[in-house]
Amino acid sequence: MAKAWTLVLTLTLALTMTVPSLAQFDLTTQLSYGGTGYGAMLDKDTKGSVSEWSAIALGTYTHQDLLFNAFYQSANRLSMQVGEGEDEVQSQHGRSTLHFGAAYQFLEETGMKVYGGLGYSLMWLNLKHPEIRGGAPISYAGQGFAGQAVVQFELAERFTADALITAAPWFRWEYTQSNKSIKQIDGSAYSYQLGLEYDISEQYAARLGIQGGSYKIDEFEYAVSDDVGPTRAGYSGVTVGVTWHF
Repeated sequence: MAKAWTLVLTLTLALTMTVPSLAQFDLTTQLSYGGTGYGAMLDKDTKGSVSEWSAIALGTYTHQDLLFNAFYQSANRLSMQVGEGEDEVQSQHGRSTLHFGAAYQFLEETGMKVYGGLGYSLMWLNLKHPEIRGGAPISYAGQGFAGQAVVQFELAERFTADALITAAPWFRWEYTQSNKSIKQIDGSAYSYQLGLEYDISEQYAARLGIQGGSYKIDEFEYAVSDDVGPTRAGYSGVTVGVTWHF
């Protein structure tokens, strides 16, 4: 997963450096602090909450009216609570997201550009808690095509803002427990990133923003007389980072 992201980012950087007059490449790295709230956690009546920090990398490559982007987020547990219990130190919770997309600029007004397009999203979720499935290590892997929208604003000299929204309403998930996998589970996944940037120089910009999203996994049958309930969650966080303009 991380190797695939590194390879794609390296190839994009190499392409940009070979044709600097044809395109603009921006690379943003961010740290985020926030949390995930579960309305249902493998069960209709089980709720949970997770505080977490995230590392986020976002690359954007523009050429005339075309925009190509890729982002990777790795969210890591700080604390986790399920139901009415206390934080369980033996619990685990991690979430990774990878998205690739391409968009076309269909609107340009004074100080604003709007892009719309299509991409492909992948998500990995790993969790373990004594109150969930007997404390067994559990993982979900999801993927699917996603619509995306990108909006860019020029607010003032040196100040810009942008928004990236992705929507995958027909996500397909795979569930793994005790080396047994159940595939083709219906669900969905959505995400957003909003940021405000201040250009420190022609090459660097400081960034502050927010990010978040949600995901849903439908109920399915794991084994005979063993139905796994639905999972519904939303996450959000504040971000701080740096953007490099190439």
